[in-house]
Amino acid sequence: MNKFQYAVQFLVDPQDGYDTEGGYVNDPNDPGGETNYGISKRSYPEVDIKNFSLGDAITIYKRDYWDAYHLDRYPLPLCIVMLDGYVQHRPLTMKKMIDRAIGNWKLLIQERIQFYLNLVKKDFSKYGRFKKGWLNRMNNLSKYCTIVLQEITK
Repeated sequence: MNKFQYAVQFLVDPQDGYDTEGGYVNDPNDPGGETNYGISKRSYPEVDIKNFSLGDAITIYKRDYWDAYHLDRYPLPLCIVMLDGYVQHRPLTMKKMIDRAIGNWKLLIQERIQFYLNLVKKDFSKYGRFKKGWLNRMNNLSKYCTIVLQEITK
């Protein structure tokens, strides 16, 4: 398995037990708005999000995130955390977190956790209901990265 495949597996493979970006959601309180496989209408207004396929999502992950941010240059599992972060956050926000994490995937996850907690603190009525899901995602990401590290160092 190559690095991109490991990263995409975390995002969309239900067999791995994570499937963090599976399915269509149109929650008016979600900052991403209408979303399918992690691809939002806000970021891709020209896309028919409701009828968007997994293959379409993987194409965007590869072209607009993996290749655009040269994530193949980074080691596993850091590149996994980075892809997940770029899908979830705005590029400038993600770049700042990456800079503060100084190449450490665990610190990058902690940066992202702090980002989510700050959102909840800033506006609990809007973001409080997402806190548990966001923290679960970061916990699952950490577990997945640990498993990947074990696999590649066998």
